[in-house]
Order: sequence, then structure tokens, then C-alpha cells
Amino acid sequence: MRLVFTDIPTDGSGNHLMEGETRITFADAGGQTELEVAAHMAGCVPMAKPMLAGMEAGWTQTIDKPGEMLGKR
Repeated sequence: MRLVFTDIPTDGSGNHLMEGETRITFADAGGQTELEVAAHMAGCVPMAKPMLAGMEAGWTQTIDKPGEMLGKR
């Protein structure tokens, strides 16, 4: 299964900071689920670069949260 979506973050005035495409692929890995996230961004304004630097950490936290929540049951 694959999810593909377009990202267009904006500033407080609605100006585009960057445009990107994110692909999330789910695959069976011997009874477990393998997840791959790939993102490509283009047209970055200078103030968007720090956001990209934290993108991997943000996705990691997003992916880890459901497992943490399910483990608390």
C-alpha cells in the first residue's frame, strides 16, 4: 500500500514556503509492517530550511506515537 500526497506549507500570510511530495509505503515483512517515508521538497524560501532540518525527527515521532499508544492498553 502506498500513500502519496502533496505538501505546501504556508506562512501566516498564506505565502508558500516550499512545495513537496511525500510517499509513504507499507510492505509486509514477515508478519510485521515495514514502513518507508520518502519526501522531496522544492522551491524553498530561506526561512523553510530549518523546518526541513527537523523533518526526519518529526516523522520519526509521528510514526512512533501509535505504537506507544497501543502499547499502553
